Amino acid sequence: MTDAEQARRSHAAGDAVTAGIHYERALVADPANAALLFDYALLLMQTGRTQDAAKILTDVRRLAPGDAQVLLALAACLREGGTVEDAMQAADEATRRLPHDAMAWMLKGSIDVRAGEYPRAEMSLRRALSLAPGFGEAWHYLGESLHQQQRWEEAIHAYTRASAEQPGEIYNIAMCAEQSGNLEFARSGYQQACRLYPDRPDILLRLAQTEARLCEFSSEHETLERFRRLVADGIPREPVLEAFPLTYLPLESALVQGALNHYMEAVSARTAALVRLAPAAPEPIPAGGRIRIGYLSADLGMHAVGQLVDDVFRLHDRERFEVFVYSLRRHDDVVTSRIRESSDVYVECGDLGVAGVVERIRQDGIHVLIDLNGPTTGARLEILASRPAALQLGWLGFLHAQQAPWLDAILLDEHVQPSTQAWPFDDRVVRLPVSVFPPPPRVGGRRQRERFGLPAEGSPVLASFNNSYKLDAALVAAWLEIMRLAPRATLMVYLPPAARPGFLRQWSAIGGDPSRLMVVDALAPEEQADRAASCDLMLDAFRYQGGATTLDAVASGLPVLCRAGQTPPSRLGVSVNRALGLEELVVADTTEYVERAAWLANHPDELEALRHRVATAVREGVLFDARRSAAGIEATCERMLREKGILA
Repeated sequence: MTDAEQARRSHAAGDAVTAGIHYERALVADPANAALLFDYALLLMQTGRTQDAAKILTDVRRLAPGDAQVLLALAACLREGGTVEDAMQAADEATRRLPHDAMAWMLKGSIDVRAGEYPRAEMSLRRALSLAPGFGEAWHYLGESLHQQQRWEEAIHAYTRASAEQPGEIYNIAMCAEQSGNLEFARSGYQQACRLYPDRPDILLRLAQTEARLCEFSSEHETLERFRRLVADGIPREPVLEAFPLTYLPLESALVQGALNHYMEAVSARTAALVRLAPAAPEPIPAGGRIRIGYLSADLGMHAVGQLVDDVFRLHDRERFEVFVYSLRRHDDVVTSRIRESSDVYVECGDLGVAGVVERIRQDGIHVLIDLNGPTTGARLEILASRPAALQLGWLGFLHAQQAPWLDAILLDEHVQPSTQAWPFDDRVVRLPVSVFPPPPRVGGRRQRERFGLPAEGSPVLASFNNSYKLDAALVAAWLEIMRLAPRATLMVYLPPAARPGFLRQWSAIGGDPSRLMVVDALAPEEQADRAASCDLMLDAFRYQGGATTLDAVASGLPVLCRAGQTPPSRLGVSVNRALGLEELVVADTTEYVERAAWLANHPDELEALRHRVATAVREGVLFDARRSAAGIEATCERMLREKGILA
């Protein structure tokens, strides 16, 4: 039996080691045998050596230029281990030669997903499925494309079709369910995924996050204990942990730092396969020339970030700055319309891949690129990792360390991250001369207690309007103690429907009186302003304080009591209160939090006077001066451009 025959027989039998030895011997004797090279490349692909396989397939392509199957194999190899640009060229040629081949269209679509070309990927994948309706891999990548476009229900359908071949798709289904607000379904999906993959800490972290959103405090604690045991010997590099829950779940800073490092390393690896362009070379800004400042975000619509930045964009000094806005997701609402009008150049990037956005930013000659996302939903960090601008900063969307080497600094303020407080991360912190928060888009609300079913004046209403994941058992216990010390008070808590059973179980378990609790729904912004104005004191969360929520509350004259924590997310209310000059609303610990809230609730006249002080501080203070916020960004950018020698 020849080496070639023995190689193929061993290959068919699954003996990769023996097959490899005989393929190599056979190729020494016949190095230009295209069929033999192709079979050897397939073996290398099956054993994970995709880069070696791609080199061989490139040779086979020269020897057998008419063989479309070689193109398919090459595209698949390059998708896994090469550059996206090369993979796309091979896939494009394969679909031209094999226009009715589902595999060719699936490969083209999957490579587009890797490139961030999600709408284009969707078209190719639907073409593949029209040719082969049961093609599980095509359904998976269609799910990824729809997932990235935030079309949650459609993505769930695609992943469900893919799950017929791969039960692990339940994890992707659960992620989409969580994003769409179907939290019970998400929790069930994560629990099922944990049973399938008991050694996956990333799944446990997402389960803990969902339990936090459901106010299932005991379950969250148990899940985090399982998570800690799983990572006790080190955090695996793959799969990476989602970044956002690391900012508020009670985890050690060393663990958080390590997890963020792995997250950003994965972004860097993807970027190397996506973009071949060299980093932007800093060009000096000529005397009298305007600084081109670019803002990058997926949230430039009816979202807290979009609503906060509108006036900052509009009030930049146009004699010194030219404002470019790059929207990573298409929005169609009044906030987006205002942002368009506030920008000198507004670029819709939702249909562009990573390389296309990078090229556009470079063509625009952006001097400073400010990322308003960080590692959050809709972000495309590969754009920033490609270094399209000489100065890159993180602001507002992710108020925490990132460990992102492509950011020159993250912008915080002295109250969110005091210069005297330890910073256990590698990111450079630059403190703005103003609050990290720009002012909210609206000021004021009407006090109408009867309209909202609140008790008469003199019976204080203490409120929480924060998202449910910001609440925890220690906070709820503090609220119960406040209510015990302030017997005339009513506690109003905003909770989405899914979070209510968990919260009410906790409230009942610790002895809370349900008759003194008002659980309320979300309202439209104008109505929420009136409801906030009708309350007497907002009780901020501990582990992740209100940002836009707190700004909206004080804008309506509602004082916000907060406890100073140890991390930026646990100090957001501190920034707001100190910018307003309301030091008495910042307390050092839980005991003081309880005592201050109870004292105010038991002294309605003092509480009313405090509400008037808040209204005056909002009306006359600096926090609600959007031009001052814009000027703080400008001064910081100019100083950092001078540090780099780009601005004289």
